[in-house]
Amino acid sequence: MTEDVSTESGPRFRRFDISEYGRMLEGTFFDENSRVDLVSGYLAQAEAYGRRRIDTMDRIGKLLRRQDDIDLLVLVKRRVRFDWYTEMWPDVALVRNYLKVLRLYSVAPPAPRDILHIVEVTDDPESDLHAWKSRVYAHFGIGRLWVVDLHRQCIVDHAVAEADGYGSVRTYERGESIRGLLSIDPPVSVDEILGSPER
Repeated sequence: MTEDVSTESGPRFRRFDISEYGRMLEGTFFDENSRVDLVSGYLAQAEAYGRRRIDTMDRIGKLLRRQDDIDLLVLVKRRVRFDWYTEMWPDVALVRNYLKVLRLYSVAPPAPRDILHIVEVTDDPESDLHAWKSRVYAHFGIGRLWVVDLHRQCIVDHAVAEADGYGSVRTYERGESIRGLLSIDPPVSVDEILGSPER
């Protein structure tokens, strides 16, 4: 049981840990359409999956799998675990492949040391979820984050993880190419990631 977090006066807030969060996911606490992350012990409602987001996530997964090899895996809509109080569901994650030593992510979700790159997709012009998510990812040392913004039709590339955010943030527009995931990878077309613009 986790302790309540409180101040000398005011409300008391109860934190959950990953074991309690796991039981919520396995039970009926959330409906099947809910997307809820656990961040520092608190439940955070994530952006719902819409058709454009799902299509984009699938497209990105296919693009990244072109660079798949025996040492890398592309996970789409799979949970990752940062510590005892933080577990999240990034849209796409590029992770190290430990199958050679029988480490199965279905049993133990990827941890920060396993994750090379995360991609989050947003289609909500009012959402600020990705602003705080980028701080969480940077805090845990995730080296690279793309935020694919379908509303603004751009990709925001985050690199150089620091304790309070990313030290390098650059926006790529249609017609440009974004640097590859790994230093040896060729640039990737922004248009190919975003797909055909909808009329």
